[in-house]
Amino acid sequence: MKARIHIPKKTYVISVSLMKGCYRHIKIASNKTLDDLSSAILAAFDFDNDHLHAFFMDNKRWSHDDSYFLQPEYGERDTTEYKLAQVGLEKDKKFLYLFDFGDEWWFSCKVLRVIDGVCEDNEVVRSVGDAPDQYPDYDDYEEEFDEDEDDVFGFEPYPDSLYAAAFRFRDTKLWENLKKEDVFAVKMFDGEVCYCSVYADEPPTFFVFDTPYGLYEYLKPHDAGEGTPKEYMEYICLQDHISCAFAAKDMVDPHSAELAKDYAKKNKISMRGKHAYPYMARDVAGHFPFVIVADFERRYLEDALNAATLLSVILEHNDKGAVGFGKESTMPLFEYTAKDGDAIKEIEYPPKPEPNHPAPKARKYKKKLPHKGIYECDIVYAPAPAEEIVGVVRSAVPYGVTFMAVDTDEDGEFFYTDMYSGYERNCEAMLEAVINDFEQDGFVPEEIRIVDERTDSLLGNFCYINGIKLTRVQEFEVFEQYRGYYISSVLDETSDELDDEHSAEEMFDEICVAIRELSEEQLATMPKELYDQVMTSDLLPDDLQAKLRRSRIKRNK
Repeated sequence: MKARIHIPKKTYVISVSLMKGCYRHIKIASNKTLDDLSSAILAAFDFDNDHLHAFFMDNKRWSHDDSYFLQPEYGERDTTEYKLAQVGLEKDKKFLYLFDFGDEWWFSCKVLRVIDGVCEDNEVVRSVGDAPDQYPDYDDYEEEFDEDEDDVFGFEPYPDSLYAAAFRFRDTKLWENLKKEDVFAVKMFDGEVCYCSVYADEPPTFFVFDTPYGLYEYLKPHDAGEGTPKEYMEYICLQDHISCAFAAKDMVDPHSAELAKDYAKKNKISMRGKHAYPYMARDVAGHFPFVIVADFERRYLEDALNAATLLSVILEHNDKGAVGFGKESTMPLFEYTAKDGDAIKEIEYPPKPEPNHPAPKARKYKKKLPHKGIYECDIVYAPAPAEEIVGVVRSAVPYGVTFMAVDTDEDGEFFYTDMYSGYERNCEAMLEAVINDFEQDGFVPEEIRIVDERTDSLLGNFCYINGIKLTRVQEFEVFEQYRGYYISSVLDETSDELDDEHSAEEMFDEICVAIRELSEEQLATMPKELYDQVMTSDLLPDDLQAKLRRSRIKRNK
């Protein structure tokens, strides 16, 4: 007999915010599904329900720890099958709703009230602000483009209060007094606790981590001259934080530089020096950095910068130990409204999150294949986007990721799959490509060697059902040189495509944009051949030549 699922008779009032000044309060019953909630949200904002959607119940973009998708492809939970009462909704619970995976409309949601009994119909009990057009009239947009200066930047400019906080922090030069490991916590306007750190290397940067994952990923060693290429590349690609860097004008993209300069001019703030311009960004693990779009993330950065400015004043009269730094299990905690040092408390370091790597289903070969060879295998992140970047990056563009297998024989061969747009959502397709490649070759490895838990999860079922020995080793014998070859080929191929599609001048215009947007750490991975070609072209502006040279110096240290 099939067990019945008890659905509590409740009604939720959920605040759904699309952007600053535009939100709806929606009343909906607990026996409705997540798909029903999606329809209610879209109706409340006058959007057509013509695309796929997803819910991220842990309030983290593209997280797979607690997510639900419409028409899931890779084993995720289906939004049509889960009632609201089954997804952990309670008062003050925050989560994210994503509509349209192409345009990426992100909605921030929070449960305001839980009421006994179920309402009959969904109801919008409060509506504030006009919703943006789901499909803007781009002809009108082009006509207004030159008239509305804000449109040039492709996103809503940061508020003056955020710039004010950034410039106040800049003048403290806190990065001269704190080290990367001097982490402190800040209680934000909404009661959430975020973790903060100042990084002194050029350009000095202030980081805010809204998840323990982001904090511990940042604290990993990442010297380009130490560790394996895998460790360094994944450090770059898997960062997750909000940040504000301070650099010279030529190191900041023109749009951000102009906005900062306008604010400084209005408020008579000096813009001289190599750390004059604040540059704010959002990093999501596995994706290129992009501008901070979400209003609550902008507010987090503002609150944290204000707390850091307060900290600098406190450190003028106290050593770090007295404030609470240097302890093994705790860090200082500041409230963003704090006026003086009396508000400093202590908080324990958050527990390190347990890895949650997907383990896709595998199939057994219908025909038994011979076993031969030892292969080293890994999932490889490349310093190239899996899709084209045009203009200001307003949403999370994934890094390209592939799977490589290298025969350890002296004259061994290697193969790699197509480049995928992110790993978690494509792991089943990647595994199927691996299975097909071996099947076409007419054999499977006698042994596969891996170095991490993620690849273990990917290949575990496949190896088990097909009789392949799977061994985890400390380091590869031959794989890393092939990793370098693959990354170089990706960048060379990108360059070849530009040659085919554009004139030399257009190609270098796009290269200039890429160099401005990438960090010096990312540029340090550029192959020497491509570096030499770019530097000897006579088309690269002086400021970008200087940035590339600095990246090579860092690489060779």
